[in-house]
Amino acid sequence: MEVALVNVYRPKTSIAGGKIVHDYTIYTSYLKNCLIPLEIIYRNGLPEGSSVFKRLNQGKVTLADLGWTTNHNPGKP
Repeated sequence: MEVALVNVYRPKTSIAGGKIVHDYTIYTSYLKNCLIPLEIIYRNGLPEGSSVFKRLNQGKVTLADLGWTTNHNPGKP
């Protein structure tokens, strides 16, 4: 196994309006050899209250945008 060391810069974290807020302004094009934070969310189903249903109802996203041909019901995979 080959390993390359990288610099880890942690964004400043604060609370605004009761929510955790991360300040990513430390990441600029001038940084080299650093780890970039990445969050991946994977869901095997769509639970009741999922934001996708709200966005569909508001027209912010369409079935085609999601690659769906029919609407899905909450709680079904």
